[in-house]
Amino acid sequence: MQVKVRADIFHHALKSTAFAALRDIDLRHPVFSGILVDVAPEAFRVVATDVHRLAYFESSEGYECSEPATVVLIAKRLAALKLPRTPSVTIKIGTSDAEAIIQAGTETFRVPVIQARYPNYFTVFPPTRGAITLHCEKTEFAKALMSARQATTRNNRSVFLWTRPGCVALGAENTTPVRPYKLAAECDYSTSGVFNANYLRDAVQALPAGEIQIRFTPPDAGRPIYNVIELSPASQSRTVIRQLVMPCWRSSIPPLPGVDS
Repeated sequence: MQVKVRADIFHHALKSTAFAALRDIDLRHPVFSGILVDVAPEAFRVVATDVHRLAYFESSEGYECSEPATVVLIAKRLAALKLPRTPSVTIKIGTSDAEAIIQAGTETFRVPVIQARYPNYFTVFPPTRGAITLHCEKTEFAKALMSARQATTRNNRSVFLWTRPGCVALGAENTTPVRPYKLAAECDYSTSGVFNANYLRDAVQALPAGEIQIRFTPPDAGRPIYNVIELSPASQSRTVIRQLVMPCWRSSIPPLPGVDS
């Protein structure tokens, strides 16, 4: 693979995705310890996943490639590089079977390549049609999430997520009684789910400021959310960021205090 990418875009790509990869090499599934760099003439994509969550970045500008190519690089090594971030610098990436050579100005870095086939990540995104989509402010969602997270314990970092017409609410799973934190949202669908608070926090922090959207496949009647949810900026143009988080399995979730009768 031979690709040139603007330093600010590459930095943005790593910041948006690297946290979602496993920190240490998993010898059974080494691919989940890596970051996928997937380049084609129409898009520069970077993806990371640890199975429980997936982070996706795509840019349609600021890069050059002669032909489509993919490579999986060790996430821990790649994220630790001290690379420039300014738009005026171009980063060159060339790969062999064993390593990637990354050139940034006069600096040269080497990152090992993981020889493994990356899963088809597009299959886990919620469908464009038929999915439930709600909108809220990132700052307000993050504030409610962190308030709920503070009520969790080290042994149980799970939080309830409720969606109701006109609002979203979050609360710590292990508190009795549940004390939810509500925020206004463009939403007309009522459902609930349980999620790892840290995974939700990481996903939200990787999004730019402004309005965010949350999208998910509507669950069967009477069931909590059991498929992946997607968090992304409400408006995206040449740069696309999509953060996926898997729910925790619970057969039932309590009603939302103060809203449900």
